[in-house]
Amino acid sequence: MHDQSPYIALIGNPNSGKTAIFNLLTGMNQKVSNYPGITVEKKRGIAHISSHQSMEIWDLPGAYSLIPESMDEHIVSMQVLRWMQGMDRPRAIISVVDSCSLSRNLYLTSQLLKLNIPIIIALNMMDRLKRRNQEIDINALKNLLGVAAVVPMSAREKWGIEELKSAIVDLGSHKKNLSMLKLQIPEEIKIKLQPIQDFFQKKYSYDEGLALEHSLRVVTSKAAVDIYKDHNLISKENEYKLYNLREKVVSEVDKLGMNYQILEATIRYDMLDRALADNNIINNEEVHVISRSEKADKILTHKWLGPFIFISLLYTIFQFIFSWASLPMDWIDSLIGRLGDYFISIMSPGILRSLLVEGIISGVGAILIFLPQILILMFFLNILEDTGYM
Repeated sequence: MHDQSPYIALIGNPNSGKTAIFNLLTGMNQKVSNYPGITVEKKRGIAHISSHQSMEIWDLPGAYSLIPESMDEHIVSMQVLRWMQGMDRPRAIISVVDSCSLSRNLYLTSQLLKLNIPIIIALNMMDRLKRRNQEIDINALKNLLGVAAVVPMSAREKWGIEELKSAIVDLGSHKKNLSMLKLQIPEEIKIKLQPIQDFFQKKYSYDEGLALEHSLRVVTSKAAVDIYKDHNLISKENEYKLYNLREKVVSEVDKLGMNYQILEATIRYDMLDRALADNNIINNEEVHVISRSEKADKILTHKWLGPFIFISLLYTIFQFIFSWASLPMDWIDSLIGRLGDYFISIMSPGILRSLLVEGIISGVGAILIFLPQILILMFFLNILEDTGYM
């Protein structure tokens, strides 16, 4: 039995515009906390999707896949694993996809299709795609994936958000469609995966398709097994059995001359590239216009100029922090000194004056004097992150 909750999960690659869409949906109605035991932020907000309907939105950390290679991917994988167990399942998933990197972004989306949770594709950055003289066949993509809706949009230019809200409202009338995507797993690999597939079907009641795909993920990365142990979703006996099954399959895959560490990526990207090409999803693939971002990337990531530019940027940032911040720091130091002198002049010597001048004013001043350096550092870090340089 599935425990479905009245919220929508927002999932996507880093730098796909996921958080920008979250902010457009929720505005200031946000709540930020931490996931249990770690410092990764958990963002939740309320979106008013119509005049009479609101919905809670969860902004999950950015992830490239459900193989937990980073802390953010660990959080997303953990959440999806709970959904696979039937716990805390969302009303729907909004999968944010960068339309300019369709195959790479659909990798994560394709891993979500077997969850039997309605999915809305937020096809973001369509403004950049149009500048490259490219188009995406929205209906063909929707039919290929079997999702509830595909919504073209641009979070940067703030259009498409109302259509996304309408797609959420229409979820109640959505008829489930089967995805045309199917992993072409070589028969000899499928045979090797069978023991792990049987394990998941028997121990966790996964359906055949979900068990097969998850078996492939477990063989590709030991981290996909570790996450069961980390969150107490497996008994000691079954943990030992699953590790042994995986080691045996890994050994057998190696004997076939295949690299088990890229097994899922190889099969899944092959499926996506073939499907996108065969169904003519992307039209006018020849790019006639090089975007400003691509022009900048050619310079910033140049073999010889790139490191020099990087060092120059770091030098400039450090100059701002340690040299040019000295002026506002001197102002703050002077202001704190004058404030202390003022209270010394109007108060008689004693414990209260010492507490106020030497304790409170001097203590707060010792912290405030570093405020310009902190603000300058955060300013530059935000610029580097927002531009995608970091």
